[in-house]
Amino acid sequence: ALAPFAPQRISSRPSAAAIIRSTPLRRVPGVSASATFSTRDGAAPALEEREQLRVLYDGACPVCSTNVAILTFFDRQRHRLKFVDASSESYLPAANAGVSHEDAMQHIYVIGANKQIFTGADAVLTAYETVGLGWLVWLFRTPLLRWFVDVLYSFVSRHRHSLSRFVPGGRRITRFVNTLHQVDSAAQGFGCDSEEECELPYDDDDDDE
Repeated sequence: ALAPFAPQRISSRPSAAAIIRSTPLRRVPGVSASATFSTRDGAAPALEEREQLRVLYDGACPVCSTNVAILTFFDRQRHRLKFVDASSESYLPAANAGVSHEDAMQHIYVIGANKQIFTGADAVLTAYETVGLGWLVWLFRTPLLRWFVDVLYSFVSRHRHSLSRFVPGGRRITRFVNTLHQVDSAAQGFGCDSEEECELPYDDDDDDE
């Protein structure tokens, strides 16, 4: 025999899922609007994984600027690195994990989101690993090649200004890299006055070439 039909009560109250879908998202202070969260397992990725690493470099050195240009190329999709010119008068140690101007001008530094500091060859390898060249970094971290990397970095770091004379278009690369990151800083509001006017340095040498 068929069971008697029991009418079900239909609630006019929307479900929790419907409320969530219809509720507009509001930006939470301190959280990037571009941050993405995983809803599959209910856990959000660590904030440190989404923050940029700060690369401190000598902007007056064509060899250093060439390295920054290469990193910028590989980082164009990831945006994981933030470059800081330690030779700039606006360089602030307090904003860069306390690394002094003198130290930053001696060696390249990479500062992680958790304030972990890498310097020298370790900083270079960390930066290239961050932009997606982990396979190459793994190769250079093997004992024999790592020894070569340390020796090469020590030599280049000590003689970088002399070696810069042999970098093709070194001055142009330096000006291009510095201008590129100055524009990026201006876009974020750094170096702008109260009227939101930003000034970028003008190089008269461009008119002479």
